[in-house]
Amino acid sequence: MAWGIIIAIYLFLAGAGAGAFLIAVMTERSGVNKDNEALIKAGTILAAPLVAIGTLFLVLDLTWVEAGKFEPWRIFELYTHFTSMITWGTWILTLFMPVAFVYGWMKLKNPYYTNTVLRCAGAVLAFATSVYTGVLLGVVKAVPFWNNAVIPVLFVVSALVTGMATAILGSFAFGGKTLPDFFKPLHTALAVIELLLLFFLLMVAVNGPEAAKQSADMIISGKYSLYFWGMLVLLGIILPGVIGAVSSPKAGKGVKALDALLVLLGGFTLRALILLAAVPVTLMN
Repeated sequence: MAWGIIIAIYLFLAGAGAGAFLIAVMTERSGVNKDNEALIKAGTILAAPLVAIGTLFLVLDLTWVEAGKFEPWRIFELYTHFTSMITWGTWILTLFMPVAFVYGWMKLKNPYYTNTVLRCAGAVLAFATSVYTGVLLGVVKAVPFWNNAVIPVLFVVSALVTGMATAILGSFAFGGKTLPDFFKPLHTALAVIELLLLFFLLMVAVNGPEAAKQSADMIISGKYSLYFWGMLVLLGIILPGVIGAVSSPKAGKGVKALDALLVLLGGFTLRALILLAAVPVTLMN
């Protein structure tokens, strides 16, 4: 697998799709009403397509980019190597997509429809998907920067934030105007937690093996520092966190859209930076 931008897109879309489903379930559990039915529809409906598109990028990387030519039969490798985390993740995604699609379709037809089995199965698989996107990197022993217990937790938090943003943007298509009351404190809390996890991730790397230190240096003060401080920390976490904290749940679409788009920018930048800053141990020898 070529750990580049294509995989970053895959990780981003899978996380956003899983997060959107989880946010929709959380909103549904708070009570379905005319103010939040658009967001519940959007979160459940967008989950499967986003994960499916992300999976296509994974397939593209495996069958074309890594091989240097188109080798479609390599798709079967995704399902048959049970000693590989990629195979386990592929099965999780494969199970999640139809569950999310069916539940989303039923919600589209009737926002008050509920099915405890589908909802719980979808939530478990969505959470597993968000965790998997971080664990996938953590098992790569050759890259000390990725071999960090903070990354899976960070990716789960990021999945929830980007899922929230995805659901908000999608809700506009269904006439959504008001956000649930719990969105404001949740958004603020997730932004703070994400910043703390980023700090811990980099501190562990700085105090870790030489390869991990080099990765952290590239992000903090090296060639990726502008993207880290500007696009991720400032535009992708702090600014949308402030907007979410000071704006009303009934704020206009422009404010909500800006907040959501900045969150999505931060979510993608996070994954891209973690991938691009990787320094394999072999390069240190």
